[in-house]
Amino acid sequence: MVILAFMTLFAVLTACFLSLWGRPSEGIGVPIIAIAVFAWIYLCQPVYLVWNGEAQYFVTDAMIVKGVLVPAAALFFLLWGWRHGERIAPVKPLDANSSEQDWDADRLFRFGLAAACIGTVLHLMWVERSGGLAKAYGQTHGAGFDSTGFTAYIYMGSFWVLSGVAMMMASGRKRRLAPVEHVGIALFSVAYGLSGLFLGSRHDIYAICAVLWVGWVLAKGARPTIDRAAPALAVAFFLALLMVGYRSVLYLSNDKPDTPGWGEALTRDLEEDDVGIRYRITGVEFLVHAAAIETIDMTQKYDFAFNWLPVYTVHLIPRLWWERKPTLRLAQVPEEQLGPGITQADVRDTTGIRVAPGSATGIVAEMYMSFGLFSLPFFAWVGWCAKRLLFRAERLRTPVAMCAYVMVFSLGLNAFGQGFGSILVPLPYLMAPVFLYSLVDLNSHRRWARAQSGSPILWNLERRKARRER
Repeated sequence: MVILAFMTLFAVLTACFLSLWGRPSEGIGVPIIAIAVFAWIYLCQPVYLVWNGEAQYFVTDAMIVKGVLVPAAALFFLLWGWRHGERIAPVKPLDANSSEQDWDADRLFRFGLAAACIGTVLHLMWVERSGGLAKAYGQTHGAGFDSTGFTAYIYMGSFWVLSGVAMMMASGRKRRLAPVEHVGIALFSVAYGLSGLFLGSRHDIYAICAVLWVGWVLAKGARPTIDRAAPALAVAFFLALLMVGYRSVLYLSNDKPDTPGWGEALTRDLEEDDVGIRYRITGVEFLVHAAAIETIDMTQKYDFAFNWLPVYTVHLIPRLWWERKPTLRLAQVPEEQLGPGITQADVRDTTGIRVAPGSATGIVAEMYMSFGLFSLPFFAWVGWCAKRLLFRAERLRTPVAMCAYVMVFSLGLNAFGQGFGSILVPLPYLMAPVFLYSLVDLNSHRRWARAQSGSPILWNLERRKARRER
């Protein structure tokens, strides 16, 4: 049954990949991220664990089969929603004289530049409050940064660099960027990438590469197929694996362990050490995923996405006003009972597996913990929404539509690899500069219309007439 489950997932992955091959715009499509992540977590990891004999220490054959077939079904529903997103009420392209096309490219670039500068300053403030550059980047995987005593409005500020770069690149849709503007984009991108490198963060490296790639494609109006994007995507995926493998030495310190070889670096995310096997402690994504699904099936303790509720309620309150504000535990099995759902104690009692600190379940197990198999329509909804957003970015060509899709694509690795809940927190920070620009630009057009009409009354009459004509 285990081999049959592997063959089924491989067939679904192959069928989804071939169904997208050669189709325009699929080179910047969300499904290609899901296919790559699912192939790694739910196929490569369990196959390697079964092959080297480590799987038997953690999971049974039934848990492996279930842990492989559920992602296969989720990917099928995701692609079904993606393909149907283009068939239902397609978005009509706007002509050049449309009012929605009348946005100021120069102002958009200035807003993007300001957002990138503000994000850089906020990140430097976090570095300074964490003890300086050497201390902040002096521990593996960003452990030197102190986020417990500061508000999220400071340590989430670096996301403004991503949105700023996206806005600056989107301005190239209506005008040619000057060489000095290209230099500015490159400087912010390199700085963000270097920070991610010394943090050992594959998300940061992937995010800035995704912003540059998708931002350039949308600005140029290109519609790349997967075969054209495959080399860049393959390199990005390979670098993400190396980032995890070399994370133990990617920080600013003279006291480091020996640098692993290429083979050891590539397999570090696939296997457990002797201590982990002895005490059944794991941080491998597939094992955490399989243990969470088995625990849900045995206990029937669904959380119904309850842990998402504080994201836009309690979490919006600055920690400066509420020092004891509870920390969010998104896309993870919580240590304590925060509401409905399972805890790490339930996983340990049911499967005997101890979840390593900071381990994420992935989007499939996260949604399974919320709704069980009834979570499959959620994946169809995600695919449908992502396709509709891409259509709007390509055909409406407005700053909000283009930047929104760039941000969604840049969060794709976290969404599928860690969990959908993990992208809910940074999304408002990423989109805030874009919405601020949109409000300022709209207000500017209104003032110009009033000045041209000569009076507010006449301007209102002209606006009503325009609405009736539309």
